Amino acid sequence: MSIESVDQIKAWRKKVSFMVLMLITTIDYVGIGFVYPIFSHQLFQRNGALLPSSASDMERGFYLGLLLSLLSLAQFFCGPLMGKLSDRVGRRKVLLGSLLVGSVGYLISLWGIVQMSMSLLLLSRLVIGASAGNAAVIQASIADISTPEEKSKSFGLYNMSLGIGLALGPFLGGVLSNPNLFHEKALTLPFWVGSFACLTSLLLALFFFPETRQEKSEEGPTSILSGIYDLKKIFQMKGIRILMLSIFFFVFGWSYYFEFISVYLINQFDFHAEHIGYFYGYSAIWYALSTGVLILPALRRFRSEKVLFYSLALTGGYIFLFLAINNSVFLWLYLPVLIYLVSLVFPTSTAMVSNWASPERQGEALGIFQSVQSLGWCVAPLLSGSLIGVHHNMPILIGGSLILMAGLIYGYTHRRNLFWNE
Repeated sequence: MSIESVDQIKAWRKKVSFMVLMLITTIDYVGIGFVYPIFSHQLFQRNGALLPSSASDMERGFYLGLLLSLLSLAQFFCGPLMGKLSDRVGRRKVLLGSLLVGSVGYLISLWGIVQMSMSLLLLSRLVIGASAGNAAVIQASIADISTPEEKSKSFGLYNMSLGIGLALGPFLGGVLSNPNLFHEKALTLPFWVGSFACLTSLLLALFFFPETRQEKSEEGPTSILSGIYDLKKIFQMKGIRILMLSIFFFVFGWSYYFEFISVYLINQFDFHAEHIGYFYGYSAIWYALSTGVLILPALRRFRSEKVLFYSLALTGGYIFLFLAINNSVFLWLYLPVLIYLVSLVFPTSTAMVSNWASPERQGEALGIFQSVQSLGWCVAPLLSGSLIGVHHNMPILIGGSLILMAGLIYGYTHRRNLFWNE
C-alpha cells in the first residue's frame, strides 16, 4: 500500500472519529437540555406535585437550584477523573463506560417522575452528572485528532454540536411535556427520550469510534477528589490561571442567567413550559449557527486574547439590556446578538487551554478546565437559587455583573497585550 493511500485512510478515519464525537455531543445535550423547561415549570406552578402548594418562591428556587447544580457538582468531580483516566487507558473505554452510566441515570429520572419523588430526581442528577464528565474525554479526543491551527475551528464545531443538542433538548422537553398533546404521558415521555438518546450515543461510540489516544500516560492512579486537587494546580499555572479564573466567573454568571431566566420569563411574559422550550431552543439554534459559522471570521482575524476579552466584556454589558424589553416580540430580536457574543467564549478559551498543554496531558488539562466550568455551573444555582425568590430579575442583575467582572479581570491582567500590541 502506498504512503498516499495510508495517508488517505488516516484522514478518513480522522473525519469519521470527529463526526461521531459531534453526534455524541449533540445527542448527549439533547438529553441534558430538555429538563430546563420541565423542572422550572413543575416547581413554580402551584398545582405541581413535586412541592406542596404552600411552598414559597424562595423554597421553590432552592430546589430548582439544587436540581440544576447537582449535575455540575458530579461533573466537577468526575470530569478531571475521566480526563486523566483517558490519558492512561484510552479515550474509548472511558467514553463507553460514561455513556452506560448516563443511561442508568435517565432511567432513575423516569422512575422519579413516575413516583413524584424529589429524592430520586436528585439522585438521577448526580448519576447523569457523573456521566457528563465525559466532556473532558470528548474534548481531549478532538485535541488528539486536531493540529494546533485547527483547534479553534474544531472546538467551535464541538460547541456547534453542543448548541444543536441544547436547541433540540429544551424544545423537545417543552413540547413533550405539554399535557394538551400527550395527556398523562407528558411528564414521563421526555425522560424516555433522554434514556434513548444516551443509549444511542453508547451504540455510536461502540461501533464507530476508534481509539484516538495513541500513547498512554504512565501516571499513577487517579482519584475522585481530582477536581479538588486540580483547583490547587490552577493557582500554580502561571500562564493560564487568570484565564481559568475569568472563565469561572463567566460560567458562574452565565449559569445563573441561563438556568434561572425561565423564572423571569414566567413572571414577566407569562411563559409556560412550551414557551420556555422555544426560548431555549431558539437560543441554542443561534448558538450552534454562531459557533459553527458566524464566529469564524472573528477567530481568523483577531488574536484569541482579544476575542476572549471583548466577548466577555460585551456579553456582561449586553445582558443588562434584557431589563428594557417589555414585549416578548423584542426578545427574539435581542437574543441573536447575546448568543453570538457568548459563542465566542468557549471555543476560544478551550483552544487556548489545549494549546497551552503538552500533547500527552490533553486529558488532564481539559479535565481541569472542565472542572472549573463545572464548578461555575454548580455554584451558581446552589448558592443563588433562593435569591430568585427575592425578585425575578436577579438572573439578569447577577449574571450580567459576574460576566462583566470576568471581562474586567481578564482585561486588566492582559491590558498591555490587549490595548497596545497588535
